[in-house]
Amino acid sequence: MNRLRATYETTERDYTISVDYTFYWEDGDYITPGAHDIEVTEVYVDGYSIPLRFFNDYIYESLEDDIIGHALENK
Repeated sequence: MNRLRATYETTERDYTISVDYTFYWEDGDYITPGAHDIEVTEVYVDGYSIPLRFFNDYIYESLEDDIIGHALENK
């Protein structure tokens, strides 16, 4: 399994959200499809750390596609 550690950053209205994540993936082949998983390790709003539980409960769904897209572009 391959691994990438990176940071996704976006500016929303008047604050910046930075998401540190680890992206795991396996390349597929003709018989076996590829797979991927993402683990958020740290989240910051304007440089201040926020609890991961809060992020996962209230924010992650709105950023999920963008974070996975960022990971796929950088793998």
